[in-house]
Amino acid sequence: MATTMRLNRPRWSAYLSLVCIATACSPTISAANTSVELRPGVLVSPSSNQVFMMRPGNSVEAVEAASGRVQWRTEQAAKPLLASDGRLLCQVPTAETSTLQLVVIDSASGSSEVSRADVALPQGVAGSIDETLDGKFMTDARLADSRAVVGWEYQSTRIRAVPFDDTSMVTPADAQSVRPSTRRGYYAIDLGTGESALLDAPPAAYTTASVRNLWESSSVKPGPNQWLSRDGMHLLTSERVADDQTWAKYQWTITSTDTGNQLGRLRSHVSRTDFVVVDDTVLYVTEPYERRVGNKRESAELTLRAVSLRSGDQVWSRELRDTKFRGPYPP
Repeated sequence: MATTMRLNRPRWSAYLSLVCIATACSPTISAANTSVELRPGVLVSPSSNQVFMMRPGNSVEAVEAASGRVQWRTEQAAKPLLASDGRLLCQVPTAETSTLQLVVIDSASGSSEVSRADVALPQGVAGSIDETLDGKFMTDARLADSRAVVGWEYQSTRIRAVPFDDTSMVTPADAQSVRPSTRRGYYAIDLGTGESALLDAPPAAYTTASVRNLWESSSVKPGPNQWLSRDGMHLLTSERVADDQTWAKYQWTITSTDTGNQLGRLRSHVSRTDFVVVDDTVLYVTEPYERRVGNKRESAELTLRAVSLRSGDQVWSRELRDTKFRGPYPP
C-alpha cells in the first residue's frame, strides 16, 4: 500500500555558495545507475525498476515500473529531476518564486531528506513549476563529473491585447512587448551535502549527457518512421495500419538497438512519442485528449502509460501533473 511521506528535515539548509564543491566527502555517483528523463517531471530508473513522477497537486510518487505498484508518495517535493545511486533530486513546491528550492531524498523509501539547497534566482526570473501567462520556468538535471548539474531556463512573455484586424495600430513597442526573452543558469549540486555552486557555463559532461547528443552519437541511425528511445537502447518503428474510423490506428514495433531483436508490438492513437523500455514494459506519455465514442464523450488528462511488450496490453497508467498553461487567456 502506498504511503504518504512527510520528510524529516535537518535544521540546516545549504545556500548558494561560490566555492568549489568538495566531492571527496560524498559517495561516488555512478552514471550506470542514473535515471532517464522520459519527459520533464517523469524519471525512469531501469536499474531499480522505478518510475518517479509529478502527480496532480504538489507531490512526487514512486512506482514499480513493471506493475505500477505505488512504493511511496511525498508532498515535500513537486518535480523529480535526477535519480542516481539511491538518491532523488527534486524541485520543491514553494510560493517564493525568487528562489529555486531543491531537495535530495532517499529514492527507495522517500522518507528521509539527505540534503537541501536554496538557490537565489536572478531578478525578474520567476521559478514557478507551472507555466503562467507571464512565462515558463524549466529545470532539468544531469550527472556531470560525479555531480548533479541543474540547468534552468526562463522564457518570459508579456502579453498585451492589440487589435488583430488593424495592423497599423501595432507599434514597435507592442511588437517588443510580446517578444519572448530567454534567460538561463546552471548550478552544480552535491547530492551528499546539498552545497550548490553557480556555474558560468554548463560543463562539457552536461552537454554530452543530453538526449539529443546521445541520439546524434548513436551508431543506430533511425530510418523513415523510426525513433530512438530516450536512452538510445531501443528503436520504435511506427506504421499506420487502420483508417480514421479506428482510434488506435498506429502499430508500434519495438526492437533492441543492441541485438536488433524484436521485443514486441502495441497499438496507439499517436504515431509516435518519447518512450523508455524497462524489461518487457514500454513507458510513454499521452497528451490530454477528448473524443466521442458512440453517444458518449471520452476524455483523458496528461497520462503516463505502461504497456506490456509481451501482450501489447496496457498494464497500468497514472495521471500526471500538467504544467502547461491552458487558459483562461485575457480578452
